[in-house]
Amino acid sequence: MPRLKDKVAFITGAAQGQGHSHAIMMAEEGADIIAVDIGQGKPAASGVPSVLETTVAEVKKRGRRIVARHGDVRNLAQLQSVVDEGVRELGRLDYVVANAAVTVKAAIFDHTEEQWSSLLDVNLRGAWATCKAASSHLKKGASIVLIGSTAGLKPAPGYVAYCASKHGLVGLMHTMMAELAPLGIRVNAVHPGAVDTPMFHNPTMYKIIAGNENASREEIAAILKPRSPMGVPWVEPSDISNAVIFLCSDEARYITGVDLPVDTGSAAR
Repeated sequence: MPRLKDKVAFITGAAQGQGHSHAIMMAEEGADIIAVDIGQGKPAASGVPSVLETTVAEVKKRGRRIVARHGDVRNLAQLQSVVDEGVRELGRLDYVVANAAVTVKAAIFDHTEEQWSSLLDVNLRGAWATCKAASSHLKKGASIVLIGSTAGLKPAPGYVAYCASKHGLVGLMHTMMAELAPLGIRVNAVHPGAVDTPMFHNPTMYKIIAGNENASREEIAAILKPRSPMGVPWVEPSDISNAVIFLCSDEARYITGVDLPVDTGSAAR
């Protein structure tokens, strides 16, 4: 039997990368999906933003329902509207996956105030707003999964604002766990290392890693493999989704307050 059969998951940043993978793989496990992304694409007649069309198609292909809307995690009212609409249509809410995030690289004192505000607003306050918007619909047995980063578990030189936001996410998770455990609601965090998504594979990141924005994937892999205890340059989005699904499922019914790295051992080095 599918592990998430007839449950409903609310996922932010669901248009591409890890969020896209979470939506598809949770649908494969039997869940209906409430999907949010900031993409500004013109909505179709159904109200679905164009940026989410692929996610919608893939979820429906797996025989599951989906409510997909534009939403900015910095805007609590938008998130609340989407969640409420999704619950009205799908009937319940069981899982929250706070996935939306942004990053920027700069030396510690070269970060601008705008960069600090943007990263903390999206990565930290946005995760809190995601959970708050969902909170009135969550009941005993619900599961919240925050998508953190290995930068939330160890220093990340050059990414101070991102690192601070992800360390803050760890504190948010542990505090929510303590408050929600008596209600039977579990809260955990998954901490990816490098993941094979557009957020990682792009000219800006390649220039940071190799000093050459036109470097090939093979060149980037050769640089990163020695940094990984397992000799793996990056993991796949599905590896993160598998961890999310496990933490949402009844297999993890007594697991809460856990920081789970999916990073080939990099955070432990």
